[in-house]
Amino acid sequence: MKKEHFSYIPAVGTLFLILLYFVSPYHRALLTPGEYEFALALKNIFPGISGNFLPKIPAAAATLATAGIIWLTAAKFKLLHPGNAAALYLCFPPVWYVGTSASAVPVTVFFITLTAGGLFFARRAEKRTGMLWGIIAAVAGAMGCAALVISPAPFFSWWSVVMAFLPVLFLTAGIRLEKLDDRGLASRKINIWAIITALVMLMILALILIPPVCRFLKTPAPEWLNIYRPGERLYRPALALLIPQLWIYIVLKSERCAEKIFFFCFAVSFVLLTLPPSIPWQRFSETIHPELLASVRNDIMRNAPTFFADDTTWAATSYLLDTPVRKVGREKLDLPPALLAQAIKESLKKGHDAVVVSGKGELDPFLPAGEKNIKYTSQQNCKLILFPGEKK
Repeated sequence: MKKEHFSYIPAVGTLFLILLYFVSPYHRALLTPGEYEFALALKNIFPGISGNFLPKIPAAAATLATAGIIWLTAAKFKLLHPGNAAALYLCFPPVWYVGTSASAVPVTVFFITLTAGGLFFARRAEKRTGMLWGIIAAVAGAMGCAALVISPAPFFSWWSVVMAFLPVLFLTAGIRLEKLDDRGLASRKINIWAIITALVMLMILALILIPPVCRFLKTPAPEWLNIYRPGERLYRPALALLIPQLWIYIVLKSERCAEKIFFFCFAVSFVLLTLPPSIPWQRFSETIHPELLASVRNDIMRNAPTFFADDTTWAATSYLLDTPVRKVGREKLDLPPALLAQAIKESLKKGHDAVVVSGKGELDPFLPAGEKNIKYTSQQNCKLILFPGEKK
């Protein structure tokens, strides 16, 4: 690639990575109870928040800001291509997964990185103004970390401590690659990364194709491989995993280290951008499915119901239906499971319906006997049970 063409690569790569982190949240569903708890906490602060996208903006913005600090730090080290470390960080699948989730983990990582980066810039500053700005950034980062640590869940997670090491690791990797490139050894290492990545993509594609092949041969396939059901089209995930092989090939044929890193990151980010829209995320959900709540919403909301749910479904139910939910559990503020039947009967006597959401049937043994009810069941044996209130 000619030098004048290569000069546009940093800008193109930056725009593509920003696009990646603000398009992927549209297609990646809220999956875990923790994500719904975070989304619900945000909704309590900003009542206008709803849907899958808005709760993920803090994570996406914080991840991009962390990459920006990595870029600035690499530039301070006077690397020839300071954006390499930041690009590799953003294209690392675990970083993408957390960075497109409804979670405060990337925000905490950003504050930790800001603190460390501020101290680094203050130490390296040649003028007092630069030192002052570095100290201000470090203090702001430390105050942000402190605020998240002392805040109640779900605004702090110990996963933040683990993830906080990644910016340093990728900055170190960027510096290491430049040193290897000076000795002409970086290309071989990047080629190895590219080959391994290509093989992983092909292995994922092979796993996706095993169930239809087994169905054709009338042989049962392992249940954990049945991500795509019969009749669902596989060409979208197949293309998402096959097309990047072209850029992997370009990586192997390129001569310059920076070109190799660009096309390697482009291949990985292309998969992260195009594969999620074809994934049936609801099959990976650890809580009640939004589709079930949407299908029964009109039926269960008619008579001002009182909602009860266990610890895996209460946040999702409250967030998706925009209604208060009484959590049933064994924590201090929870309704004890032994008192659930009594609470349901009290609600029914007041003429209100009672709705119980039981993930994997965990609350079934504590339901009142003899009361009329209507059951709705989703995948993973997650039940929604409606008890009609007594008519007055």
